[in-house]
Amino acid sequence: MGRARHAWRSRPPCAPQATAPPGEGGSEAGGHGESGYGERGYGKGAWLAELAPLTDPADVVRSVLEALGADAEPRVGGDWRRDPPDPAERLVASLAGRELLIILDNCEHVIDAAAGLAELVLRRCPGVRVLATSREPLGVPGETLAPIPPLGLPPEGVTPGEAGGYPAVRLLLDRARAVSPGFALDEHTTPHVVTICRRLDGMPLAIELAAARIRALGSERLAARLGDRFRLLTGGSRTALPRHRTLSAVVEWSWDLLTPEERTMAERLAVFAGGAALDDAELVCGDDGLDVVAVLPSLVDKSLLETPGDGRFRMLETIRAYALQRLTGNGELDRYRRRHAAHFLRLAEEAEPRLRGAGQLEWMARLTAEQDNLNAALRWAVDSREAETALRLCGTLSWYWWLRGHRGQAADWAGQVLELVPEGPSAGLVRAYAGCRFAVTVTRLGTIWMEPGRLEEIRRELGDLVEAARREGPVHPMLPILRAVVTAMAGRREEAAEMLDAYAASDDPWLAGSALMIRGGSLGLPGDSERDVEEAVRRFRALGERWGLSEALLTLATLRARRDAPTADLIDEIAGLTEGWVSADDTISTLTRLAELRLRSGDAEGAAADVAAARSHVSAGVSPYALVQVSMGEAKVARSRGDLDGAVAAHEEALAVLEAHPAIPQQLGTAYAEYGRALLAKATSTARSRVITWRCAPSAPLPTCQFSRPCWPGWP
Repeated sequence: MGRARHAWRSRPPCAPQATAPPGEGGSEAGGHGESGYGERGYGKGAWLAELAPLTDPADVVRSVLEALGADAEPRVGGDWRRDPPDPAERLVASLAGRELLIILDNCEHVIDAAAGLAELVLRRCPGVRVLATSREPLGVPGETLAPIPPLGLPPEGVTPGEAGGYPAVRLLLDRARAVSPGFALDEHTTPHVVTICRRLDGMPLAIELAAARIRALGSERLAARLGDRFRLLTGGSRTALPRHRTLSAVVEWSWDLLTPEERTMAERLAVFAGGAALDDAELVCGDDGLDVVAVLPSLVDKSLLETPGDGRFRMLETIRAYALQRLTGNGELDRYRRRHAAHFLRLAEEAEPRLRGAGQLEWMARLTAEQDNLNAALRWAVDSREAETALRLCGTLSWYWWLRGHRGQAADWAGQVLELVPEGPSAGLVRAYAGCRFAVTVTRLGTIWMEPGRLEEIRRELGDLVEAARREGPVHPMLPILRAVVTAMAGRREEAAEMLDAYAASDDPWLAGSALMIRGGSLGLPGDSERDVEEAVRRFRALGERWGLSEALLTLATLRARRDAPTADLIDEIAGLTEGWVSADDTISTLTRLAELRLRSGDAEGAAADVAAARSHVSAGVSPYALVQVSMGEAKVARSRGDLDGAVAAHEEALAVLEAHPAIPQQLGTAYAEYGRALLAKATSTARSRVITWRCAPSAPLPTCQFSRPCWPGWP
């Protein structure tokens, strides 16, 4: 697929070494190296010595002699020339004065002998170059490594046309059509083909074995059964080496070449998902005298681990699945799953308070890098019914998930964790339980806005829960903020205002800043609003908390815009505070709100640029409410330019999304009101009938709650 040819052309002709994990195509890369050297006109060309069938290292030299056709000397003038008694000396003699390339294919099981031969030839035969393929480097002077990467993989959600441009998909298609000529990429098969290629890490041999099963299983069933890949992917070519006939045999070949310490390390490291930093690997895996620092580099050298350059060690998923099977067979899986979960629980609890201060970006990046490990730890805790670990980890991560925009994921996890304690939490776990309830409650607020009875029920439950949690110790400041929000939504505005007054006087600067922002943004008197929010800005700025500062500045800009005061300085600062680390949904929310502020100040071009940037963040994973925000922003920009047709079309796109999903009443009301204004601006009879019909329809009431967007940062 073009990987190896590029590698050889970019390497100097000394002693290239192709290293690759099992099944990645190192031998094929060697073949490309052979043709590459031939294209360069290098001497007498290239000679391939197949080392895979060898069992005795002493046969390495003889295999090269056979490849060169020098295993016996020809007659000269009717007499036999005397052969050098040592095969290595005979090889040197046969290469004397020649210019050629020797390819040593599959060196890993005879690595010492192959290294000795390469060193000898390079030292004594200056016109000869050696290209070796192996799972690990030879370790000889002048060696240049050329790691062979997996085949290029498509992202999730690509179209059939896009998927066909990726090497992994092209290989699967080619091999699948050999056994099922009618197989093609279409809207149905493409997602499954992408899943197969991604689950198999782009490993060529694994993809070939999978393609052979498409005739019997089809792409959908094959993708669904890859959890049992070692039993499923068998039946390779009968003419292939035994180790290339099944996926299990491919991995076993490499596994058998490891030392006992390397096997132990690989098995334990398999409990990590998404890779491991060195310090984390030491803490989880380094007991029983295992020297993690010494063993990890040897696993990299033997291509069982990858180091992408970010300081982490990663296993291909197929190798990880095999190592987990081994760890299970040894009876140690639960032990190291438990150690892994305990370690990442400590990390989450260490990070959580730092997400509200000057170290916010650093700790967000740390948790994001470990997202797969955190999920794996939580999955183990839930599946093992380890209620304490599950509650603490989920409750601690709830604020991280909120900041990252993973609110649906947070609610899903919290729902599973809360099912472990149907009777409520035990002593000492109320704060963790409250964190889980936070994750569930905030995702429901929009849909129950117009249900006073449900809001009142949640208000009472939340109040009791916060008070019980406080008896255990300090609670996350977002819990009392949520309590005040729900209290206001339930119609108890004076009670909510009293709560916010108390929180604004708190010693916790984050709680105080949030209370001031909400009080000034939604509940404050006209003369006090801006002063409250300005103080909130000062508090968040002093903390170094970028997310809170962004929300406070947006609230302050909105208040100033209402009285036609300048907002350009605020807009400029807001734009860069959360760029690059919040979710696509939150990025879209910020950009569309900035666009509205720019429109109010007369900056139509700036607003159009913000909306276009918001549209660029739309992907398969964004929420429908984010799509609505983008369409509404586009409608406002179009109307500001006098493009009423474009405005109406954008409004209709937004309404189509809202009508297909459970709608937040506030957003639904705003969307219909803006759509009505656009239609009325066109002065059509259809417009008047549509607006009147909607305003009279009991199924779509206008929201009456004035506890609006600025009171709840991050609201869609």
